[in-house]
Amino acid sequence: MKIVAVIPAYNVEKTLDKTLAAIPSGVVDEVIVVNDGSRDETAAIAERHGVILVNHPVNQGYGAAQKTGYQTALQRGADVAVMLHADFQYDPTLLPGVIQPLIEGKADVCFGSRMSNRRSARAGGMPLWRFVPNIVLSWIEDSVFQLGLSEYHTGYRAYSRPILERIPFVKNSDNYVLIQKCLLRSLWPACALPKSPSPPDTLKKHLRQIFGKVCNMDCPP
Repeated sequence: MKIVAVIPAYNVEKTLDKTLAAIPSGVVDEVIVVNDGSRDETAAIAERHGVILVNHPVNQGYGAAQKTGYQTALQRGADVAVMLHADFQYDPTLLPGVIQPLIEGKADVCFGSRMSNRRSARAGGMPLWRFVPNIVLSWIEDSVFQLGLSEYHTGYRAYSRPILERIPFVKNSDNYVLIQKCLLRSLWPACALPKSPSPPDTLKKHLRQIFGKVCNMDCPP
């Protein structure tokens, strides 16, 4: 099974070296850094680490960098693609726990959650202005999607190859809401179904067909 880490990167010369160095040895087969039109030494740092570097000539946005990363991972034969943030917002040493459910066949998608333990999220430095909206928005989204996730806005995400091939992510936004738009695009056919006595069950069944098994792993900030 080929595991590939995807790292969107934009002007992260201060943190990229630390992020790449912290990836545990032997956990991933390849690392893809998508340099999204950086104007600093981001590309040079990536090259020094010997990773696969893909350059956008100009900044296209966080979502666009993800698209390029996932497309490149699929082209290179990835069975699992896991996204890391280049700014060290998420601890790369937790990567084995995020991909393990996919390796064991227990999940098709795994989101590393900072909100599994809300106290640790605040203790880890998540500001209140981000903490409160995260709780509210994740609750609203889970009320609709019925996937049982504690956080929908994490940047620590692992996907199996069949899921990436099934989701039309290339048609979605180039900004920060790319993944939420993927969910909504996938959900749209279910929204068009006739009303049933249990709409949430219908939506949940539809999403399970698209995403398979989805899980959260505790990834404190």
